[in-house]
Amino acid sequence: MGATYRGKHSSDFGLAVQTNPHILPDFSLRTTNIPGMPGAHYQGNEYGMRRIPITIGFIGKDVQDYESRLRALADWLRPDLGPGVYVSDNEPDKFNYAVLQSVSFGRFRRIAEMGEGDLVLVCPDPFAYESKEQSKALPANIVYDGTADTYPIITARFNQPTTHLSIMNGDQSIDLGKPDKVTETAVAPETLVLHDTMEDTSLWQTATEVDNGSVTGSMTDADGPGFSVSDYGTVITPHEFQGPSLQRAIGASLQDFYADILVHQFNLSGNTGIIEIYFRDANGNNIAKFGFGDSHIGFQKNEGVLQLGGTSGVRNPLEPDDRSEWNNFNGIIRVRRWNNRWLAYLAQRDENGNYRGEKSVSYLEPIYTTPVDTIQVAIRKWGDTTPNDQGISEIRVYQLNDTSGANEVPEIAVAGDEITVDTATGDVRKNGEPRMDLVGLSTDFWALEQGENIIDVQPSGVADLSMKYRNRYL
Repeated sequence: MGATYRGKHSSDFGLAVQTNPHILPDFSLRTTNIPGMPGAHYQGNEYGMRRIPITIGFIGKDVQDYESRLRALADWLRPDLGPGVYVSDNEPDKFNYAVLQSVSFGRFRRIAEMGEGDLVLVCPDPFAYESKEQSKALPANIVYDGTADTYPIITARFNQPTTHLSIMNGDQSIDLGKPDKVTETAVAPETLVLHDTMEDTSLWQTATEVDNGSVTGSMTDADGPGFSVSDYGTVITPHEFQGPSLQRAIGASLQDFYADILVHQFNLSGNTGIIEIYFRDANGNNIAKFGFGDSHIGFQKNEGVLQLGGTSGVRNPLEPDDRSEWNNFNGIIRVRRWNNRWLAYLAQRDENGNYRGEKSVSYLEPIYTTPVDTIQVAIRKWGDTTPNDQGISEIRVYQLNDTSGANEVPEIAVAGDEITVDTATGDVRKNGEPRMDLVGLSTDFWALEQGENIIDVQPSGVADLSMKYRNRYL
């Protein structure tokens, strides 16, 4: 018998393995001494880490083989990688998250070289998880047979507008938004006025003006989802940023609005590339611009900037906490104006569609207040450098509505929106973005408990709900 750790089995290293896990994780009792009474009052207990002692042994063909095996073993168990998935052959349907705590190893010279010793893996999360993930449609009655409470991830895909959603497990409830009374009116916080999936360049017109450079070459919609560059044009001397730019009318004159632009900027050292989004008024004046890309030659660093009022206006950069955090970027640019106050937001999108590494910059004073009528996109590179793989895959522009009326309740979602709730972390996301503002004050992020769990949803029919979880065990 053996064990699998970080995807590799102990037999891959020629190990003989014996495990003897503790029956329970470390735990401590909470008690209070009562003056004048014998003993103490029991108040509960707290679980600490689980320990997995392992005895291992192996034989090498010679000294060199022994040392090679030892180095491979050290790389397999290295604690600087953090906890990894551990699966014992004795219980192949369950796993723990474990990391090496200590090692005691002896070396014995016989005909060949033999190593024998003891390892201790510890599990900061003391619970074991069932390998098979459960998935249930809600509402449902669920009989949970794990021996430790488990915290599901709940997904709601909405098919109509709603001001609230409650997901209940018995007398505990996750409350999103606020129910509207019969005396109140549901109001959409935003109205979609432009949705372009960037599949047809013929809907756009060639732009003639960009900041700091020239409009050259041409844009294409044929090289994958969204707009990319088919031709950056003849290299201009002296060098400057150059490439194609297109613009189109939004379809409304917007005062309070926000725009979501999905972009990718896959940058390599020595390559350059910038994506720019301009917001212009009815006369073509540049009200705001967001630029994002890599203008460095000797190293990789994507960064963004919000610029208001053209080149003579105000400029505020956005940089990641770590230089490499936005490299090979696939995510969202957001530009927002509300009550004439501007905000720009940038975030990377992970493999689950959630936004990470968010950064924002805002202007608290009213500034550049002219209505916006036109949106313009530009994709450019520097002079004769090799361009990054860069493009724009989707644009949504929304008019922001006033929902502050005394008898108005804002909608939390409309058809097509998706809200996820991670009950373990309390993380609530709408269409991939953190939205803790939707969480009601009375919310309990409940767990599935051993036995019957009666999960109900109100109001019914506004969304298709599903829940996924793994059984947990002491």
